[in-house]
Amino acid sequence: MGYPVGAGLGIGLAFGVVARAVADASGYRPGEGGALVRLADWAGHPEAWRTGPMLLALATAVLLIRSVRLPRLGPAGPLLAVALASGLGLASGLPPARLPAAELAALTALVVLGPYRDRWALLALLGAGALGLVPPSVPAALVACSALRTLAGYVPELRTLPASAALTLWATAAATALL
Repeated sequence: MGYPVGAGLGIGLAFGVVARAVADASGYRPGEGGALVRLADWAGHPEAWRTGPMLLALATAVLLIRSVRLPRLGPAGPLLAVALASGLGLASGLPPARLPAAELAALTALVVLGPYRDRWALLALLGAGALGLVPPSVPAALVACSALRTLAGYVPELRTLPASAALTLWATAAATALL
């Protein structure tokens, strides 16, 4: 498999991970369809989003972004951000829950494929999520942030591709995200 096809599959799958994560974070379950259709459905129904879980997901994302920008924390930064966000969620009354199998699978894949700095946090969430110890918005935000950062890793390389390879990449990404 050539780079454009492999990268296109990776981008399409990242959209799928983000679509599942925003549904878990908001509590709104979009209808059937591919990732892009589900994201559009989700974005079109903000009145159905649950405020508490969405605020916790947003706070988790902000803490993760801040932790990455503090290099002295190293790989412990995302782990501390996730622990703090989980504590905030539990203190605010959001119940912990076992994560669905699809999200556990996404966490497992991101442990291997995602950004190195997130791996300890992902491993901790994998265990805590399997046991039902964290509010679902926290791992949803971490999964979405990791998928988006993985996706962003492709962007610099896209500028150097010939037009035919870029077209193949985006066609594969769109086909994967629409499945």
